[in-house]
Amino acid sequence: MIIYNGKEIVVNFLRGESKYFVVTFMCGGRTEFAENEFFMCQIQEKLKINLIGVSTKIGGWYLSNEMDVVIDLINSITRNKKVIVCGTSMGGYGSLKYSRRLNSYFTLACAPQWSLNPDDLKDIYNDKDKYKFGENILFKNENMKIKQEDLNENVVILYDPYDKYDSYHAQKIISQGNIREIYTYYSGHGVMDSISGSETMKNILNCASNNDYYGLRWIVSNARRHHINNIFERVSNNIEKKPKLSLRMITSRSFSAVRNNQKFFYNQSLVGRLLYKAYFYNLKQDAEKLLIKSMNAYGVDKETIKKKDFILISSCGKIITYDIKNKSLTAEEDIFFPKNYPVFCSHRYNFVPYIRLFRRKMFLFKGDAYIHMERNIDGIYNKDYLKSFFSNQIDSCGSSTFFLNFKVKSGFMTVNRPYGEILYGAQNAQLWESFVLVPSLF
Repeated sequence: MIIYNGKEIVVNFLRGESKYFVVTFMCGGRTEFAENEFFMCQIQEKLKINLIGVSTKIGGWYLSNEMDVVIDLINSITRNKKVIVCGTSMGGYGSLKYSRRLNSYFTLACAPQWSLNPDDLKDIYNDKDKYKFGENILFKNENMKIKQEDLNENVVILYDPYDKYDSYHAQKIISQGNIREIYTYYSGHGVMDSISGSETMKNILNCASNNDYYGLRWIVSNARRHHINNIFERVSNNIEKKPKLSLRMITSRSFSAVRNNQKFFYNQSLVGRLLYKAYFYNLKQDAEKLLIKSMNAYGVDKETIKKKDFILISSCGKIITYDIKNKSLTAEEDIFFPKNYPVFCSHRYNFVPYIRLFRRKMFLFKGDAYIHMERNIDGIYNKDYLKSFFSNQIDSCGSSTFFLNFKVKSGFMTVNRPYGEILYGAQNAQLWESFVLVPSLF
């Protein structure tokens, strides 16, 4: 229920059964929905809490003259009650800025800003940075900083220490003194996205209402480590440095119990990169588990796997396909449902690439500037100029693991990162320019 609707600020109040009141500040990017939503409104009924949600119609970080009226209104409702104030990003800034004036018992700020004045931030932001502060703030003054006098007791900041900007702002705020921090590794700026969930939020608020910092830290850490969004970020960030650990994390039994774990497999580019690492390092059991889990997520029958035919996955996780219209090879992220024809290789045909067209095998060869099709494989071998294409060079990577380097007259074929164009002309067969053979899904 809206209890205040000003030119800039909107306040909603939902009555619950909790002994405490929760005052939330909405994050940025939602200004057009200020009259219809506010932070935690979706889970208020489940949590049965007294919730006051503050939203803004402009990206002004709640630096509005209307806040004087809003604070008096909120304080009249929460008088003599325990108040928990929380928010994320722009909402985190608002929760800190008005912590003392709202008589906050416990303030929880996720990835907040320290100052909005560009003059204060020259040592971290420059003209090349795309980060922008309050486009609707028309003034610059000292009041744009979070200061000690803004803060009440029991302030905790949640942020990702690996995020350059959030870590900078957090440390500036913490330097005010008597402020505690909780790391949310690999969350980036979306801290709440890595710990979201009604049960988790219920436990967080219970700890906040008792000023239980160590209990809060455990809950956040446990929720973060088991949240699908955080797992996604961990794997994405560590797939190159720790490929085996990343692969086994996704194929473990514990991952099967993670809520919404199928969401991971919908990022086919990441799945493709993991498949490449799995076959490259000869982790066949893990590779098969990953393949089957991915197929289950898409409702693909695992019985369709053809172990004698192989599709080609590049080191950047893309499937090699053939574009009939343009007579060229392509690289696609959609490894389960590519829009072009998947390219196959097989021991039976000495790894000459082919596609299936109208249930017929059409072998590929390079002539002129295009990739052509030939139904008769013997016809390909009889043409001398074809011998330079797909040299069938299979370099062993140890322990029966193989990868392919395709070679044409101008050099080895590569897949350009991150866009996936097929390029020719690499002079050396490097590992990152290779293609692993994955049992065919088609």
